[in-house]
Amino acid sequence: MKILFIWPNYDCPIGMSIGVAYLSSVLQQEGFETKILHINDEIGYPYDKEVILKDIEKIDPDIVCISTGENHYTDMYDLSRSIKDKLGKKIAIGGIHATLNAEDVFTLDSPFDYLIRGEGEWAIKELMIGLRDKTEISNIQNVWMKKDGKIIKNKMRRFVDNFSLPFMDLDNWDFEKITKLRRGWVNISMNRGCPYRCTFCHNLAEVKILKDDFNCSTTSNKELGYLRLRNIDNMINELKYIKNKYNFVTAFSFIDDTFTYDKEYMKKFFVRYKNEVGLPFVCLTTINDVDEELLELMKDANCDLVRFGVESTTERICKNIIRRKFSEEKLRKVFKKCKEIGLRTFSYNIVAHPTETKEEIINTMLLNSEIQPSGIRISLGYPYKGTEYYEIAKRMGELDETMEYHNYSTGTKFKFSEEQKLWIDKFKSFFWWWLNVNQNEYLYSLYNPLILELESIDINEWYQNKESILDYYIELDRKTSEFLQEKNIPHYNAPYGDRPDIALYQNNHVLKKELIDEH
Repeated sequence: MKILFIWPNYDCPIGMSIGVAYLSSVLQQEGFETKILHINDEIGYPYDKEVILKDIEKIDPDIVCISTGENHYTDMYDLSRSIKDKLGKKIAIGGIHATLNAEDVFTLDSPFDYLIRGEGEWAIKELMIGLRDKTEISNIQNVWMKKDGKIIKNKMRRFVDNFSLPFMDLDNWDFEKITKLRRGWVNISMNRGCPYRCTFCHNLAEVKILKDDFNCSTTSNKELGYLRLRNIDNMINELKYIKNKYNFVTAFSFIDDTFTYDKEYMKKFFVRYKNEVGLPFVCLTTINDVDEELLELMKDANCDLVRFGVESTTERICKNIIRRKFSEEKLRKVFKKCKEIGLRTFSYNIVAHPTETKEEIINTMLLNSEIQPSGIRISLGYPYKGTEYYEIAKRMGELDETMEYHNYSTGTKFKFSEEQKLWIDKFKSFFWWWLNVNQNEYLYSLYNPLILELESIDINEWYQNKESILDYYIELDRKTSEFLQEKNIPHYNAPYGDRPDIALYQNNHVLKKELIDEH
């Protein structure tokens, strides 16, 4: 039995879906033949429906499995309709959009035959074995299906802690090309779940579903068993396997929502990682989930970069909209400690929340100027359907659902005045200028005139000549940065033409392009 996975990854940073890679390896372990279509321009396979349909016909799978988020869902629905109508293939849909919006996605007239909610490794294995062996499949947890003109909606399954996985299927991807385009960085995952309940994240929406399906009284991590750690032996063995098999791999990027939430586990892991793996690594965590001891252990284990979610510094936004607020005092302390021990830092920020003002956005830049992260990333608030963030914006009347983007750094779906949209568009194009004006008087004298000049461009000129305007200011910014580097004056700039959402602090501790995972 042959299973084809389709993963859309276009109009956004190139990567490889580790979720699909694990699903594929789980099925291979059971004797299934799997193929993966990775839709991405940079690897030479752009989204072209007719080409994809011809390739599916050539592969001739028994079932097509599509994993997608909201950003590509419309295209994937259209593709699925054509797969069903022209090729008559069975189709399974999965991914976070399908999980959070199952009732909307999986209707009787949709082209999908099956929907897999939540983590799919065990569910997809049971489903495919049932289809192959022609055994009963109507009661598989996490799976919805159609039968006799009705939809069977199975509940989610309970989680397993200290879990193990077969190693990712890397052979069905253009793994070498993808990895080299990412300068040798490979995404990997170690734990699952998140301690926090930020409104913009899928975790809050998912635990509400789990609460109902598990018949729990709360959405607490303890009652749901939501926080789970991977078996350390299993994790270390996979890292060693990838490192030893592929000589072009230079570093690992752990994509876990909160990498260090279990300190005792991490202390054991860092010792093993240092002694058995040793490559540089990047991770994502929060200031609440590290202390001085853990930061020093991370540095000793060859952590090259820690990403921290700063998100917003505005009390109104943090309290009423994203419901996430960490101590600014702790934030300063953590970033200071990282700087002292030579641990590079990244600050993740979300701007353009519903009703957020220009002054509030600039306020977030002020704190970033103070803590001086090695790098900073700016994303625009994106209300994914099914999240509390979406519901908050909808209740406020701040949603513009006519807008659709493949990348949450491209544009906002919130309602702003034309003047506000214009300023947000300008700001996201050169946000590091606002960081520089708060560094010192000299940088203020260089960058404040640029800000004033940028802000003075009227709306018609900006949108009619945006490409040439951006080219002009990008070149001016490059020359300004080169001048400052010659004088050894620290400042921020955005060195990656394909990633204008990332700025780096140019000083003796600068993140070199070959050392940073910019994805």
